Amino acid sequence: MDRTFRYPVACILGVAAARVVAVETRSPDLLAVAFALYAVSTAVVLRYPVLTRDSGRAGLPAGLYGGGATAGVLTIGNASGEFGLAAAVLGLGLATFGLAMGAWITDDAGDADTAGN
Repeated sequence: MDRTFRYPVACILGVAAARVVAVETRSPDLLAVAFALYAVSTAVVLRYPVLTRDSGRAGLPAGLYGGGATAGVLTIGNASGEFGLAAAVLGLGLATFGLAMGAWITDDAGDADTAGN
C-alpha cells in the first residue's frame, strides 16, 4: 500500500485509540503508548497485507491470535479488580503490535512478498 495513504490512516487510528484511552485516564504516558502501539501496528499491517490478511493462511495461527488477544484484553482489563477500558485497549494494542512485528520479521527474513512498499 502506498505510504501517502498508509501513514495518515495509521495516525488516525492511533489518535482514535488514544481518545478511547482518554475516556478513562488522562495519563500522558498511557495516551502516548496507545497512540504509538496502534499507529505503528496499523502501518505495518497495511504494509504487509499478504501476511496479515491472507485467507489461505487462516486457521490455527489466526485462532491462537484471536484467543490470545481476547484473553490478554480481559486479563489486563480486569487486573485492578474492575474492568478498565484503558488497560484493555492497551492489551489489544500489544497483541496487535506482536502480530505486526511478526509479519515484519517474516518479511525481513525474505519469506514474504514485499510488492506494495
